[in-house]
Amino acid sequence: MRPMNPAIILFLLVALLTLAPGCASEPEFEGKLVSEWVNVLRHDDWTVREHAQTTLSRIGKPAIPYMKRGLRGKDPTLRRGIVVTLGMMAETAREMIPWLLRQIAVEQVANIRAEILKSLAKIDAKASGVPEEFKKRLRDQDAEVQDAAKAGLAKLVAPKPEKAKKKVEKDRRKGLAQQKFALRDVLAELMKGTSFGIAAELEREDRRAAIVWQLGNTEKTAPKMMAFVFEKQREKWVADGEGFDMLDPDAAGKLALALGGSDKQQVIRPCGVSKEKLSSYLGTRAQAFSKASEEKKDAEAVLAYEELTHAFSFRTVAFSDLLPKMLAAGTLAGSPWSFEAVKDDKNSWQGKQAEGKITVKFELRPCNQGFVIANWQEKTAP
Repeated sequence: MRPMNPAIILFLLVALLTLAPGCASEPEFEGKLVSEWVNVLRHDDWTVREHAQTTLSRIGKPAIPYMKRGLRGKDPTLRRGIVVTLGMMAETAREMIPWLLRQIAVEQVANIRAEILKSLAKIDAKASGVPEEFKKRLRDQDAEVQDAAKAGLAKLVAPKPEKAKKKVEKDRRKGLAQQKFALRDVLAELMKGTSFGIAAELEREDRRAAIVWQLGNTEKTAPKMMAFVFEKQREKWVADGEGFDMLDPDAAGKLALALGGSDKQQVIRPCGVSKEKLSSYLGTRAQAFSKASEEKKDAEAVLAYEELTHAFSFRTVAFSDLLPKMLAAGTLAGSPWSFEAVKDDKNSWQGKQAEGKITVKFELRPCNQGFVIANWQEKTAP
């Protein structure tokens, strides 16, 4: 028998290594192979991509080998999705730091370079080569990349204890009202005489949308959830047309059209509550809202509403009337809630009020350093 050509042997070995992530041992999650979840990151609908990012971040390390393949692919949407997902994984993605540093050196898309810097800051801003990359990117030709580099370097500077203590106290007292959404002042002019809360902002290139809830519109039948779109003109945000109803069945399509596309959208909002604090968090914010509403303290009511949105998924606070209805009915501010994980399913939870009149099922999804509620399904006892 003639010996096999060494070149052929080498080719077969490379082919086997290349195909390894897609073999029969590939993990499956929620009915999809991990490689299929990675492929969803290129989907046209940003809400679908967002769900894939969250899912992959929950899968964690087993997903990393399948993301490495797409990181240097030709599809910028896929590359960006992978970079953002790695940032969501935080320290879990530490092994990808060298990969990200190599990728930013050849990345032509400015937005992706900026996302790489943001993800490096979330994974480990002090890791070998990362601080140097932040300094280098201060000279990047793109302003967004420069801003991301500055933010990364800021994470390397430990605040003085007294200064940090004062900042925590200031944030505790003033809360979300002191977090400067770029559009808050513009909206205040646009909606004179109306108290409103901002559930989130969406940014796409030079356009931005604000998802707004209006105080006094918490009726069960007609909660007021609106989207207002703005365009940046000479460093200022200018309203583009009138707002539209976010409870419209085609709200996602209208929003994508108004922003100029369903790709490259970035959600901007604070979110995430620890599992241990979730029950008390919902109760205290809902009670604060009810008390402020009764006393006609609009600013405090809006602040309580915005803080409450931290505990719910973006789709819930932007496309659903769930929160306004529960606030109107006093559901969250009623008797205390207790939550527990569903057996054999770490992502599904169930809860009930102390009086036992209402039970719910929901899903917990990671968001920043905590979790948010999604797919809330309520059932009232007869």
